[in-house]
Amino acid sequence: MSYKERFSWKVRGLDEDVKEYFLSLPVEIRESVFSRYGYKYGESAKTYAINTFHKWRSGHVEMSGMIAERLFNLLPPIMSLKKKYELAEKLWKHYAPWEHIYESYTIGPYTNMEKLVNEVAVKLDNSIRAYSIPEDLKNSFSWLAQDDIKVVEQLLNHFRHIPKVLVQERIKLEIPVLQKQIVEHADTTSFLKSEIRIDNAGTISIYVDKRLNDEIVKGWLPPRQQRSSGLGCVIIVCILLFWLFALSNY
Repeated sequence: MSYKERFSWKVRGLDEDVKEYFLSLPVEIRESVFSRYGYKYGESAKTYAINTFHKWRSGHVEMSGMIAERLFNLLPPIMSLKKKYELAEKLWKHYAPWEHIYESYTIGPYTNMEKLVNEVAVKLDNSIRAYSIPEDLKNSFSWLAQDDIKVVEQLLNHFRHIPKVLVQERIKLEIPVLQKQIVEHADTTSFLKSEIRIDNAGTISIYVDKRLNDEIVKGWLPPRQQRSSGLGCVIIVCILLFWLFALSNY
């Protein structure tokens, strides 16, 4: 396995993101990284890195796998927690091997959004607790945190709660709009549906049904059968009887 492949495996494919972060560092921070690089790998390595930096950034020279691994391993201690969260979210979008969640809820036009959010959060929390993050993915967090147990836990907790936050935001943004449409167009609109897709995890479907008021029902309520169909059968039978009676008299 080459240096490049080894580092890419270690950070689960975040190497390009880490490279972009390094190449965009402010001068004073970049100089401190080069100082630590020289201290660890020698002055000649430091001089080469400094002289080649602008060529790396312009793309005229490609950074070797060995230099990339050595330089990038110096970055986590200077990364802000916000940046680490951002990288953790990218790991979530690309590699979260969650059990697929397919849930549906039917609510009324006056259902309280906080109540709905809490109901959905319970389901997601149960899935989060049941989900065990694979060891190789944990290794990526360990690299970001430089084996600081407290930071590793912060990243893991953030990683686990990303889907819940996304779903909550979508519910609060989209569902009140559907409720308003049902209220304002009740004569023409019986129900509306919103599908909230969670990257690599599944779908939460929310139905707003005018037959409900402020309730929350797990699942989808099928439409009621048309009563007019039974009345139609009675009318047809009456017509047939009248026709038969007319024929007999004729």
